[in-house]
Amino acid sequence: MSAIKDKDLKYNLHSWSAQGKLDPIVVTKAEGIYFWDEDGKKYADMSSQLVNSILGHGNKAIIDAI
Repeated sequence: MSAIKDKDLKYNLHSWSAQGKLDPIVVTKAEGIYFWDEDGKKYADMSSQLVNSILGHGNKAIIDAI
């Protein structure tokens, strides 16, 4: 297991999951509603609303406002 996954399991609480049975995805890139894992596989982020507003990743208007 990668060091990133080890730290993720140690320090993050994942909503709607049994912590002991997790196999987190290592995200290497995110844009809009999509993110990519360390193998380059593309996913649609369907769970961001659980802990965040649904604003997308890297939203330029929000970045500029900040």
